[in-house]
Amino acid sequence: DSIHLVAVQVNDYDALEAVSPEVAAWAVAQLYTSAVHYFADQVIPLPEVYTHSPREFLLLLPHIDSSDETDREMRDLLRAHLNTLSLSLPGKGQQAVACDLWSLPFRYAELARPDGDAEKLVDYMVAQAKQAFIFLPYVYRAHQHERSGAWHMALDQYRLAYRRTPDNLYLLRHMAKAQTQLGHYQEAINRWRQMLAEKKHPSYYRRLAQNLVALGTEESVIEARKEIDNAIAMDEHSAKSHAVAGSIYAIAGEPDLAIAELELAAAYDPTHAARYLLHVAGIHYDQGRYDEALDTCIMAQTHDPDDRDVPAMMMRAAWAMNRGAPLSP
Repeated sequence: DSIHLVAVQVNDYDALEAVSPEVAAWAVAQLYTSAVHYFADQVIPLPEVYTHSPREFLLLLPHIDSSDETDREMRDLLRAHLNTLSLSLPGKGQQAVACDLWSLPFRYAELARPDGDAEKLVDYMVAQAKQAFIFLPYVYRAHQHERSGAWHMALDQYRLAYRRTPDNLYLLRHMAKAQTQLGHYQEAINRWRQMLAEKKHPSYYRRLAQNLVALGTEESVIEARKEIDNAIAMDEHSAKSHAVAGSIYAIAGEPDLAIAELELAAAYDPTHAARYLLHVAGIHYDQGRYDEALDTCIMAQTHDPDDRDVPAMMMRAAWAMNRGAPLSP
C-alpha cells in the first residue's frame, strides 16, 4: 500500500493577474474545495493551500490507494474535472484557469516512523512533496525539449527549477548534462565540482573527467587523469571508469596504458566488451600494429557478432597488413 500526494498546479496565471495575491489564493482554494468535493469518496483532504510565490500555488490532495492503475484513473478524472472549472473573480466575472496534476507516491514501508506519530508523518510527506512539486513541471518540460534536441530550452527549464530548489543534485546533474551537449564544458565542469562538494560519487568524477578532456587543453587532460583515478579508487570494478581512463590515456599519447584500461573495461563488462575491444583495435591500428588490431577485432566479434563496426575495422587492418600501410579513410 502507498499514499499518493496529488498536487494541483495552476499553469495559466492570466486570469489571476489583475487581482491581489490574497484574492488569488482564495480563488485557487475554490478549485481545491471543488476537487475535494468531487472526489469526496476517494480523496482525504489536506487543509492547506501551499503558496510558493504570489502567483504559484500547489494544492496538496493526498489519497490512499494500493493500485497504481486506479491512481492513474483517478488523476485522469481529476485533471479532466479541473479543466472544466471556472472561477468567479471580483471585477472579472467567470474565468477559466488552466491547471495540471502531479503525483508523488510514498510507500508505507519507506515512511515508517518509530514514534508512530501520524501527524509528523503527514508533515514529512508534505515537506518532501513541496520540494518535488515545485520543480517537477519545469523538469517535465525540460525532458520534452531534450527529446526534441532543444538543449538550450531544456537548460533554461532546469535553471528555472534550480532557482526554486537550489542545491538539488538531480537538477545539477541534468544542467551539467545539457551544458555538455551544448559544448559549454567549463560550465559543466563547475556543476560537477559543485556536486562533488556535496557528495562523492564515481559517476560524478567520471563525468568531470570527460568534460575536462573535452575542454581540450593540456592542463585539463592532466587534471582529467587525476579525476578518473578518483573514480576508479571509489569503484575499481567499474567498466565505464576504466573505459574513460583508456580514452584519456589515448588522448595523452600513452597507447599501452590506454589498452590496459580498455581491456580491464572489457573484462568487467562482457556485455559491452566488443565496443571496448574495438577501441583497443583502433589504438593498435593507429600505432601500426595491424596484426594485433586484426586479432583484437576477431576477439570483439566473438563477443558481439552483430556489431557492424567490427567488420569495417577488420577490413582496414587486413588491408594494411597486406599493403604495409594504413587504408586511407
